[in-house]
Amino acid sequence: PAADFRPVLKIRLKAPNGKVTNHRAVLRGSPSGRRRQKIQIAMPRPQLWSPDRPRLYSVTAAVRYEGEVVQRERHRIGMRSIEVRDGVLLLNNRPINLRGASIHEDAPGRGAALTGFDMDTVVRELKELRANVTRSHYVLSEGLLRRFDEAGILVYNQAPIWQRDGGANLLKTPLQRSRAVAQVRRTVLAGRGHPSVIVQSVANELTFTPDRRPASRRFLLEGAKVARDLDPLAPI
Repeated sequence: PAADFRPVLKIRLKAPNGKVTNHRAVLRGSPSGRRRQKIQIAMPRPQLWSPDRPRLYSVTAAVRYEGEVVQRERHRIGMRSIEVRDGVLLLNNRPINLRGASIHEDAPGRGAALTGFDMDTVVRELKELRANVTRSHYVLSEGLLRRFDEAGILVYNQAPIWQRDGGANLLKTPLQRSRAVAQVRRTVLAGRGHPSVIVQSVANELTFTPDRRPASRRFLLEGAKVARDLDPLAPI
């Protein structure tokens, strides 16, 4: 009877070809109020996402507790694998030739407050360059990431830890490093649900010799550990 009061997660996945997969999982509680739970869903012959064929699944996830739906989320996701094997980046077990350009979320007269039209323009201009990958040194907005998912443009997702160990060295104290790691955490969480995000980078333009700078080395090791924990499916 006690199990009847545990929350239940119901997931519905609709493939691009219309096939529907349903999954049900009973969630476990935690004395601290938070617990990570790994859920595996069998997906026979999944329709894979790639830049050439950016196929997306429609997903609805609902949590039911004591007979009522207490939370519902809807997303569009892609099924794909990304890994580095013998120094070669593989997408869906095949080598991929990357061609791209870096971008900034910056529009004349609006700065970073991009409109939908501005985001569509970014996608169009990358397509005109025949780019299949892009990068910025901060996490991109949700609207832009969704457009890259739909357009098949890969993203090098990078935390905004920029040149922090030069000059004043903003990584030298434990507090400074913990703040930097927190930014890595936010960046990975924002990007990990998007099939377009193929790399999680923890910093930009730090020292070339981190083993000679203990503070930089500590940050890189801790940042990479956090990133791998949050997104074990992407190169870090």
